[in-house]
Amino acid sequence: MNAVLIHRILEAESVRFSPKSEVDPQVLIWLYPLIAEGLATGECVPLMESGWWLRAETVSGRLQASLWLSRRVGESQLPVVPASALPPHVTLTVTRSGSPEGRPVMEASIAGIAALDDTDLLEQAAGEAGDLERCVAWAWLSHTPQ
Repeated sequence: MNAVLIHRILEAESVRFSPKSEVDPQVLIWLYPLIAEGLATGECVPLMESGWWLRAETVSGRLQASLWLSRRVGESQLPVVPASALPPHVTLTVTRSGSPEGRPVMEASIAGIAALDDTDLLEQAAGEAGDLERCVAWAWLSHTPQ
């Protein structure tokens, strides 16, 4: 596998090259079972204590994922309504060899973040989304057959 991911943010029309080395291998080990659970069940899966939820599916060999950031209520993280009933804060599609050079490509839409009406949640989502997108992409790419 080519160890550089092309990370496109659709709204910004930006492109970033993300080497796999940017992601701690332990994060990949921690995250992939959660992605696999989402793929197997089709349900929203909480990404542990991160506050993020994920729903994922594969379509024509591509990973399609939606991400939501929940609001914190006391010590727990409770979405105001079930995450799957809300428009996602982030959507992404990962293609194993989507570039002419055969590099993996992730296209992400972050339009849902702008719709957040809670300033703290908006700032948290904006600050964390890019890293989470790359972690999800690399976890899936690293643990699924080519």
